[in-house]
Amino acid sequence: MHLQELRRGTVVLACLLILRQPNYGYALLDLLERSGFAVDANTLYPLLRRLEKQGLLTSDWNTDESRPRSSTAPARRARSSPTPSAATGTSCTPHSTR
Repeated sequence: MHLQELRRGTVVLACLLILRQPNYGYALLDLLERSGFAVDANTLYPLLRRLEKQGLLTSDWNTDESRPRSSTAPARRARSSPTPSAATGTSCTPHSTR
């Protein structure tokens, strides 16, 4: 049970790290897999919706192409404020190494 929770938290952090720049879900799946995180689309898309609901991500639909696609990016608030921990709702800030 603990390994599953650890993996879930690691996937959340990996998604937030990769999504510092806007990206599409399919590309995110590929980037995660190439980084060693095999994630199923049925796991990723609900995770992205949950992070959006928490105010950490935003999504925008691109309807300029023949097939509409949704891109995901960090929320403005999330870019400038500490990121809440997915498990506890507390915030954490990185320590400076200078």
